[in-house]
Amino acid sequence: MDEIDNLLEKYVERFEENFPIFLVLGIDGEEIRKLLEESLETGKPFRPELDPDKIY
Repeated sequence: MDEIDNLLEKYVERFEENFPIFLVLGIDGEEIRKLLEESLETGKPFRPELDPDKIY
């Protein structure tokens, strides 16, 4: 299991929901790792700003 997988597992355990990986597919693994670590450190789930004019 790599570091991202480990962080994703911790995220699910902590917040009882999956990390919205589909919303960050365009960024590299290092940035995703930072987002996961920030959420786990602050205790706040990742909530990206969504563009109301886009279909996700």
